[in-house]
Amino acid sequence: MLFAAWRIYRDVWAQGKQLSNHKNSADGKNSTSFARSIALVLVYVGTMLGLTFLVLQTRWDQPRLIMVYVPLLLLVVLYGFYSYLHRSGSVGLLGYLALAVLIVGSSFMTTAKKAVSNFPVLKKNIQGDKYYGYTPDWENYLRMSEWCADSLPPSSLVACRKAPMSFVYGRGRPFFPVYSVIAIDSTTNLSNPDSALNYFNQNKVTHVLLANLRRNPNKIDGYIINTMHRMLQPIAQKYPQKIQLVKQIGNTEPSYLYEIKY
Repeated sequence: MLFAAWRIYRDVWAQGKQLSNHKNSADGKNSTSFARSIALVLVYVGTMLGLTFLVLQTRWDQPRLIMVYVPLLLLVVLYGFYSYLHRSGSVGLLGYLALAVLIVGSSFMTTAKKAVSNFPVLKKNIQGDKYYGYTPDWENYLRMSEWCADSLPPSSLVACRKAPMSFVYGRGRPFFPVYSVIAIDSTTNLSNPDSALNYFNQNKVTHVLLANLRRNPNKIDGYIINTMHRMLQPIAQKYPQKIQLVKQIGNTEPSYLYEIKY
């Protein structure tokens, strides 16, 4: 990346100087404009990657937040090599093509290996076992989503943490998404019970899907995605009569469905 940044700087500076000597050159203008565009992409990618690292440091889920910048980063790196090698004529261009094929090809090889290792799971899914391949926490969550679609009245609305996945496995049934804890009490780090209850009531939520989804999907370390727990627990503590267990699925990393009685 540093090499690409150096080449981009050289190109912008050199082409800008050349353009000043040939003010009417359309090719010079286009070339400089392209180099400057790549430079802006580099600044953007570098800034976003730097901010992501500073804000999050190193986390197990950091790759999903930076992978969106990989295509732009690849564009910058390939341009840097092209800028350096194309000056060597046809030999340099052949070297650049070989390098580009190597970089892009290695990515496809990695993807192909993962696809091959995932083939047994895909085969089971196609044969009808749509939950095969999921860890117990996710299997229980998705089975509960399907149960909600099959068993709850059409007028009911279920609040949950992973609404898009529930929507898919609930065969298109709407679920109410909750992505963050509201009205956090600084002393308990939980929601204010009255605020949370009012929030669900205003959004016409009738049920809450409480899951034990692992925070780190690769291992059971005792940490779960507890957004819904931090909102429902204070309500249950203050108004136990308003929270009623409807269904439990699974014994290991189970999912629960609660009805809210306003």
